[in-house]
Amino acid sequence: MSSTSIDEIVKSRKQLGKKTKGKSMEEMERMFYNLFERFKAFFDCQGNLDRAIFYEQPNFGQLETNFFELVQQVVNHGKYHRRNITYNSYVATVRASRCYD
Repeated sequence: MSSTSIDEIVKSRKQLGKKTKGKSMEEMERMFYNLFERFKAFFDCQGNLDRAIFYEQPNFGQLETNFFELVQQVVNHGKYHRRNITYNSYVATVRASRCYD
């Protein structure tokens, strides 16, 4: 696992946003599959996922966890965002349907 500053992470996120803007569903699926392959390769070479890892968090300083817990956090955070997207899409659909009643 490489050491990356929060500034580098923010910059990377902005670059990813530019790469995905205006992409078709097929292009997004290809990008998702490529990302999946990169994650798979990363985890395949990690070995023991229970070993301790340390990282810097901007608000809390150095934290200790293991890969297993870190992956759980990332997955749960992704679920949170998917729920928000699903809910907001539902609300937008309901509001739009009221315009036609």
